Amino acid sequence: MKKLWFLWLLFSSVATAAPWQTASRLQTFYNGDRQLVSRIYYPTSANGPQQMVGDRLVFAGINAQPDALPATGHFPLIVLSHGSGGNNSSQAWLAQALV
Repeated sequence: MKKLWFLWLLFSSVATAAPWQTASRLQTFYNGDRQLVSRIYYPTSANGPQQMVGDRLVFAGINAQPDALPATGHFPLIVLSHGSGGNNSSQAWLAQALV
C-alpha cells in the first residue's frame, strides 16, 4: 500500500509541474486563392496580458496570452481538428490541457 501511495504522489506532482502559460496566435495559411485561418496554441514562459479564447455557450473558454514568445525547448506538435460546425477556438480547453 505504501508503494501505491508513493507512486500516486509521484505521478500527481509530475503532472502538475508545468511552468508554462498558454499562448495563442491566429495564423493564415494560403494555397493559391484559398486560405485557412488557424489558431496556434503553444507554451510560453512570458507573463503578460491574457485574453479569453473560445468562450462559447457549449465550450468553456481559456485565458491565453496573444502572440507571446514561445517557450524554449523541444515540444511535440499536436494537430486538433474541430470537425464540422466548429471553429478554431472551440476546443481551446483541450488545447490548453495539452500545452
